[in-house]
Amino acid sequence: MASICPEEKRRACVFEGTFFQYEYHGCGPEGSPNPLEVTLDTHALVWYLDSSLNDRLSALALQTIDDAETAGRIHLSVIVLAEILHLSEKGRINLDYSALYRKIVDSAPYVIESLTPEVLTIAVGLKGLELHDRIILATAIHTQSALISKDIELRQYPANVIW
Repeated sequence: MASICPEEKRRACVFEGTFFQYEYHGCGPEGSPNPLEVTLDTHALVWYLDSSLNDRLSALALQTIDDAETAGRIHLSVIVLAEILHLSEKGRINLDYSALYRKIVDSAPYVIESLTPEVLTIAVGLKGLELHDRIILATAIHTQSALISKDIELRQYPANVIW
């Protein structure tokens, strides 16, 4: 990701003896803050796309996702889509997976993030979380975006978690 931020930094993190580094810019164009880069946890995406569940999102989470959908970027780890497929097939959510997938693929702000070696390297250091949470959090760190999640456990790690 290109950046013209004069404050570009390299951050290092150590979790339970595992060392990893990632680029952190913290700024958008011309050095301004860029809160419009977000990664969504599975529940945040489900609650956002199913309008009958919007009230489960905090006001800040809802506004941040709205803003990112209008003028930003929404990163989705491929594991989020896999979880939604599983929940949909089991009848635990009221979303049609095919329709949801088409909306995401056809909408400019949504970016499906693969499970890359870089994301996996970050996830290795995020011990103490379930694998899907490690991958989602690692995706947020890798994409330098805020993570929208109600999960309190995620707040102990090096990411900007919004709720």
